[in-house]
Amino acid sequence: MKTSPVILGLLGALLLPLFATEYQIPKTSPLFAITFPEDWTVTHAPESVDGVSGDEGIQLYAQTDDSETIEDSVDETIEYLVTEGVKIKADTEKKNEGEINGMKVSGINWDGTDEDGPCRISLSFIDVGADQVITLLYWGSGAAEKKHAKALEGILQSMTALKARKKGKAKAAKEE
Repeated sequence: MKTSPVILGLLGALLLPLFATEYQIPKTSPLFAITFPEDWTVTHAPESVDGVSGDEGIQLYAQTDDSETIEDSVDETIEYLVTEGVKIKADTEKKNEGEINGMKVSGINWDGTDEDGPCRISLSFIDVGADQVITLLYWGSGAAEKKHAKALEGILQSMTALKARKKGKAKAAKEE
């Protein structure tokens, strides 16, 4: 059975925007990689990456931290959100733990409001090893989450601890 070039082209066109550019943080001796869709505005600094959806409905910010400064990161993040006009409803705080792509994650979620109305806020700490964590701040409205669900899933699936990636490649090479 032959695959039509039209079908292959259509599939490629659908997937390309979901997996545009990989950003590594920190820029020197990277520990973590994340990919944002092509239509997002991304600012890549030495220790962080900030991605905003094309319609500005979703914002996702990741930075490197060490595991000893997590409390400071929570305080700094809340201060940052206040400067951005985001109001957190403290009584909605929920803590969680889990795993994403083989990395341990702990976090705090809140409901809140921003200039566009109700929003969801998430602050997560992703363990990338060697006493290093990636602090991941996310906020957006429920409507924006629905609209960008495929893009958000692609971003989530792209997140990788680079040391783990290197170990996996080394192990695969040894097995050959």
